[in-house]
Amino acid sequence: MKHDTYFVTIMKRLLRHKLAVVGIVIVILLILLSIFADILAPTPNIMNLDAALIPPMKEVHCARSKEKIAQSRYLYMTGSANQPTLTSSVVTAKGEIQAEFENIGVAIEVISENGQKSFVPSSFGSLSPTDKLVGESKDFATFRTKKSYKLMDYLYHFKVVGEHTKPTREVIEGDFLDMEWEDMGVAYLVVDTTTNQRRLHYKNAPDLKSTETEIGPLPKPLLGTDTTGRDIAQRLVQGARISLYVGIVVELISLLIGIPIGAIAGYFGGRIDNWFMRFTDIMFAFPGLLFAIAVMSIFEERSILTIFIALGLVWWPQIARIIRGQYISLKEYEFVEGARAIGCSNFRIMTKHLLPNTLAPIIVYSTLGIASAIMSEAGLSFLGIGIRPPTPSWGTMINEGFQHALDAPHVWLIPGFVIAIVVLAFNFLGDGLRDALDPKLKI
Repeated sequence: MKHDTYFVTIMKRLLRHKLAVVGIVIVILLILLSIFADILAPTPNIMNLDAALIPPMKEVHCARSKEKIAQSRYLYMTGSANQPTLTSSVVTAKGEIQAEFENIGVAIEVISENGQKSFVPSSFGSLSPTDKLVGESKDFATFRTKKSYKLMDYLYHFKVVGEHTKPTREVIEGDFLDMEWEDMGVAYLVVDTTTNQRRLHYKNAPDLKSTETEIGPLPKPLLGTDTTGRDIAQRLVQGARISLYVGIVVELISLLIGIPIGAIAGYFGGRIDNWFMRFTDIMFAFPGLLFAIAVMSIFEERSILTIFIALGLVWWPQIARIIRGQYISLKEYEFVEGARAIGCSNFRIMTKHLLPNTLAPIIVYSTLGIASAIMSEAGLSFLGIGIRPPTPSWGTMINEGFQHALDAPHVWLIPGFVIAIVVLAFNFLGDGLRDALDPKLKI
């Protein structure tokens, strides 16, 4: 009769643990998101202030003020490139006046949808999405007024459909004005091809610069947008890579420090054990997060490497104590006496005979330690001393979202929920491994 191998037996026992299976699925999903993050979330840091704080799966519309409002602006026009300045009459909020314009650069030649050729200022948005760019003009230049004037013009804003036409009170150049709005349709996304900056406007609005392109209707954000209009779903995906990276590397550092210290203390005992354990007790006396903050403060420039070092120095005492206890118990077994009898060195006994027998608690602790490291990194980033913006981090996302805890709770609730799910997944996996690796338990 063929018997299952040790590994197969462990896997069968693990898969009988329902919560562990849930944890495995979530961890695998986290790993896949980390691997394909650049494909699934190519633009996590692209801002769009017009699309800030949009709730999940909500459509954004453009609204225009029902009346024109006086606003201070510069005026632009085109003229002969040979002139350094020119004077022209303009209509302001106070009436028609003569304004002086200065030459600030080349003009752009365009052809409209009906085939008419014209010249437009290069640094002012006055193009329609249907206009065709010909290129820079040698004969015409862009002129701008030497000072700003009060001009009557409409105001535009972009909000979730249903909210965008509600009356609001706006601050216009220091004055409070009660505004009424009218619907202008679905908001369209505009992208600057040179800077990749994004903004919104209504369909076919004649306000494009020569470097801007109208992409199409703004897609409904899957998980909403944050305070600067960045896509929360994309930032969560990229943040998953950071969290998994931190969790694994920090745990490896903890194991590299904790296993040798625990092994030496447990195997040799006596004064060596006493010295190592008193040092471990001193490390235990410091609150973990505060000690990590103290370590972070030593470095002038904070980076992901400093987080590895800070958290790695925090979490090794736990694994050192676990390994010490295992070595104290195992060194009295007969197989150790047999190894000594055939002349094995202490180093060989510790690494070849004792260490493999401690793998079960190491594996279990490592899964739980990864969850703790992810929580600690999120805590440091939440306090503003972890991953530096704009790199996506779940803790930083919660920090930024707290500014709008009541009016846009999705900004901080979603990353908080994701952290809780991931930590629970690793804890479920750790509990399942602990039960599967213990032959005395029936699953």
